Amino acid sequence: MSKKRYTIKDIAIKLDISVSTVSRVLRGAPDVNENTRRRVLSMVEALNYKRNPLAMSLASKKSYTIGVIVPELSVPFFGEAITGMQDYLQNNGYKVIVCPTGESYENEVNQVEMLRENRVDGIIISVSKETENYEHLYLAKEDLPVVMFDRVIPSLKKDFSKVIVNDREGAFNATAHLIEHGYKRIAHISGPKNLFICQERLMGYKEALEVYGLEFDESLLIHCNMRINASKATLQLLHLENRPDAIFAINDPVAFEIMSKLTRLGIKIPNEMGVIGYTGSKMAKLFNPSLSTIRQPAQRMGEEAARLILDEITQRSRNEKNIEPKQIELPTELISGESSIK
Repeated sequence: MSKKRYTIKDIAIKLDISVSTVSRVLRGAPDVNENTRRRVLSMVEALNYKRNPLAMSLASKKSYTIGVIVPELSVPFFGEAITGMQDYLQNNGYKVIVCPTGESYENEVNQVEMLRENRVDGIIISVSKETENYEHLYLAKEDLPVVMFDRVIPSLKKDFSKVIVNDREGAFNATAHLIEHGYKRIAHISGPKNLFICQERLMGYKEALEVYGLEFDESLLIHCNMRINASKATLQLLHLENRPDAIFAINDPVAFEIMSKLTRLGIKIPNEMGVIGYTGSKMAKLFNPSLSTIRQPAQRMGEEAARLILDEITQRSRNEKNIEPKQIELPTELISGESSIK
């Protein structure tokens, strides 16, 4: 025999309160007595009550769906961030539609339009490497909340809520770590110049060189197309007359490509070449040698982005005016592996 599927009415009867009161608690309405709220939530848990998304949608004219747009699903960082979003949103009765853009601006614009047409309640986005025009985000924001994470646009600070890490500080710590372990000629393989995260990490790299009294050498800086050209960029550095003794990679996938190339060429890591990445992916400790990296709290970034989008949905449902965008900045953490310690 299948278990009974409880309804809001069942909860109301068991607690001897009105159906509308139970409904207000489940919607997160503020005008509910705290003791009543606790009793309702306790009964919800005891009965394992699950809200019916279709009924909720019909009653509230909301889809209870959030669109998530990311550049790539194959990058572990985005996978972990999406997990954080899904956990938080599903616990609050929302479904998630994930839309990868393949790093294409055109795809990004089309995905935003598709999500608007499907009447999602909000969009969480990390922009593509090609994105330099943001009209599609402003158009979307007229209808629904838009929250940015990781790859954000500084010029949009006053218009969109966002979740980031302190990339400049993280890059400074990565470079300082290499210097403190005896490396003197540190190269940086960066990503596309237009991405703000790349600009911030480059600034952190340069600041560390300056603080430790090392001269910045333009020949040791290479901008590449993320993973695609990382192997070629590594060869370019190795062909320098005065080649580097360490490489700071823009992210872990690039660092993995660098390490694979160095290993194929017989260059010993870390004795002949130190390597440090930036992401903190779970794969880092599986490499031989294990990769040193700067860990971004990807899952928590996803959770915070989900919380921001639901907060703004609630504010809009109350017809609040002048909703102020919020910025959440989370700390990074240096994970010391074998790839950077001689």
